[in-house]
Amino acid sequence: MPILKLRLRVPNIPFLFNPDLIGGGVLSVDTSFITIDSDIFRADNHYNLTRGPELVTNGSFSNGSANWQGDDATLDVSNNTGKVTVTSNTEAGIKTSGVSSFTQGKKYRLTFDVVSATGGLVSGTIKEYSSVNVVGSWNGVGSYTIPFTYKSSSSQLRWLSSATPGDILEIDNVSVTEDKTFGPELVTNGGFDTDSDWDLGSSWTISGGKANYDATSTGAELKQLMSSIAVGKTIKIQFDISDVAATKDAFFKLDCSGVPESIFGYTKFSQGTYTYHHTITSGFDRLTFTALNSSTGGAFSIDNVSVKEDRSLNIL
Repeated sequence: MPILKLRLRVPNIPFLFNPDLIGGGVLSVDTSFITIDSDIFRADNHYNLTRGPELVTNGSFSNGSANWQGDDATLDVSNNTGKVTVTSNTEAGIKTSGVSSFTQGKKYRLTFDVVSATGGLVSGTIKEYSSVNVVGSWNGVGSYTIPFTYKSSSSQLRWLSSATPGDILEIDNVSVTEDKTFGPELVTNGGFDTDSDWDLGSSWTISGGKANYDATSTGAELKQLMSSIAVGKTIKIQFDISDVAATKDAFFKLDCSGVPESIFGYTKFSQGTYTYHHTITSGFDRLTFTALNSSTGGAFSIDNVSVKEDRSLNIL
């Protein structure tokens, strides 16, 4: 049994951990000495760092058919489930009347149970209502967890499949919450769409939607100052390397403060996408790429630079 000892100074607020954060284990909690900001509590006072409040109304069907409709199918909620029976030869299923607060471009987490299914509704897709955007799919009875990015301006979801009259789909425990695993983007103009926001040392230019190092000087910095992150927090850093000179590597180090604090020392890179997780030990207020021109290090380009707080690793 995993044991997590905590100190808590939040008067008169129930302290409940989301077991998803710690793999469903049982916790032993010492509530005598931790300080937790009130803004990480949901409206129901449940402690949850990585998910927002519930967005589905009546996801357990305990309030009858409120917020649910059959989609070319009749809806039966007598068993506190959403059970639909198809009425025509068409793409059919069940749909919500609305999910509150969907925001285009944000990430969400959908969970639901398929209690029973027959015929064409044994498998199918979940779509954003009134659009072709597919959120995910199901195949057979079971519990499903689907992360997705909402792409349209609609506020509904539809469980659909090609079906014939009499086919049945029964779902329950439908939940949608905003995925807050990662904090907001801290890098400005990480795609280098404009020649701005970055301090360019000698040998660095921005053009063609990339930051380009021409290797005419060594120890050249590409730097951006940004909002600070507290010591002890973990960040996710991601970037793309391309246009590496023939017979050479991209050869550089990466720091995240003026102390400096190193994310990694001088390292050789070939073309590709790279991701690092780094826990702040002394400070974070910038991102500095320092490139070397050497016998093995040559010209290269950087693109799609991203830095976000990784809240899945920042439980406290």
